[in-house]
Amino acid sequence: MTKKKMGHQKSDVSLKSVTKLQSLYTDVMHIDMKKFMVSVTEPLNLFLQSEVDNEGKLALGMTLQGQLAVLRSKEYIPEIVYTDPQSSFRSMTQDFVGVTIDVGGMGEYITKVDAKICRVKDTYRKVKLGLPWKLPVILVKDLVSSAVSRLNICRTTLLNENVCPRALFTGLLEDDKKELLLVLGTT
Repeated sequence: MTKKKMGHQKSDVSLKSVTKLQSLYTDVMHIDMKKFMVSVTEPLNLFLQSEVDNEGKLALGMTLQGQLAVLRSKEYIPEIVYTDPQSSFRSMTQDFVGVTIDVGGMGEYITKVDAKICRVKDTYRKVKLGLPWKLPVILVKDLVSSAVSRLNICRTTLLNENVCPRALFTGLLEDDKKELLLVLGTT
């Protein structure tokens, strides 16, 4: 067995989105006894997910801070986070300097993120049902991550550019052969 050398892929600045101000639509997704904070950025349309232990203010606040840091790492500027009226989000409205936490009414803002959550859950269930073995709880996070990754490499009609959200975010074109080759649970 020989090792293949991974080539360094250069970033193409022209691919990156020029719109730096981003709004986030955030909610908590429950799947197979695990919780994930999920966010959809707009206008980039990038889907972010992070596992959370509980829905308390500290856990959700630290997770949201991490997602904001991911955006800032690529020089995007998160300006507003739209959430549902969950008590943890209501208590965070003044916690993030330079970012407004806008807590809406029930079902007011989160329709964008709910649609993405449904797609992640559908992908998750289809892959899980296709496995020849029972999915251990420890792999739930990996399968959710894989489903989100697949969503981020799909082009969408919501974007004017003919590239996927992840390419707009990173400036790197996706290699479908490498990206889609690995299946969960294989080596």
